Amino acid sequence: MKTLKTTGILLVLALTAITFTSCGGGGGDDPEPTGVIYSNNFDQNSVGTYTVGMLNADWNSPSWSDGIAEGRVSIISGGDAYSGNSMQILYPQGQIGNTSGALWEMKLNGSYNELYCSYKVKFGENLNFDFSKGGKLPGLGGGTTPTGGGKPTGYDGWTARIMWREVGELFQYVYYPDQAGIYGDYMGWEVLATPGVWHDMKVRIVMNSPGVSNGILEAWFDGFLVLSRNNIMYRKTDAFAIDTLVFNTFYGGGDSSWAPFKNEYIYFDNFRIYQ
Repeated sequence: MKTLKTTGILLVLALTAITFTSCGGGGGDDPEPTGVIYSNNFDQNSVGTYTVGMLNADWNSPSWSDGIAEGRVSIISGGDAYSGNSMQILYPQGQIGNTSGALWEMKLNGSYNELYCSYKVKFGENLNFDFSKGGKLPGLGGGTTPTGGGKPTGYDGWTARIMWREVGELFQYVYYPDQAGIYGDYMGWEVLATPGVWHDMKVRIVMNSPGVSNGILEAWFDGFLVLSRNNIMYRKTDAFAIDTLVFNTFYGGGDSSWAPFKNEYIYFDNFRIYQ
């Protein structure tokens, strides 16, 4: 395991509203977006408790959610925000799973064979952040988007969320037909997140030809390529591709040993999905 300590030049886009548009173009290493299909920097929201109305407007009316009605999601501005407004999510002391953080799924307006997903994330307000044994961060998925245990058949769905583990080590956490067991496979980024610092996360998914292990999974951390695989089998059918943003962020893990020892906050900003 190694730690990447460097500073990249971040291009801050002035995104001021939720947008769904047509796609086009794309490809290459860490490109700028040429066909943005979704963007959200939270500047359109009022500061304070994040409401069900905001959730529906911002995330294409998810069919379910955890953490919104419970008051664990807020919009903030000022010192802890990345730029303008940011989203703050509470992870209560001693809680894991759907009583920790926030969960929902956003269906995209279409199904895509190649997409990038990027966002900013900050773990806590200072260096005293409890990573505990780990937890989940948002990522892309398709089909029935398996997340809670069970090996995909290739005819149901897949997910490729991000996960943190002890001391902030980052991984891609992938549910797909070739995973080793009933839970998803870890694919290491070999970097550590620094508490209290805004990081840039970016993942590229290219779907495989049905039944062929030629799908692509690439990830960038603060602008540096940290994972590159071209042998992934996400599916055995062309009935689904990439159609969902799986907004899952919580501590866990399957038991209380994964829970934080105190209330923690993680901050999010500048979500983009593009080709």
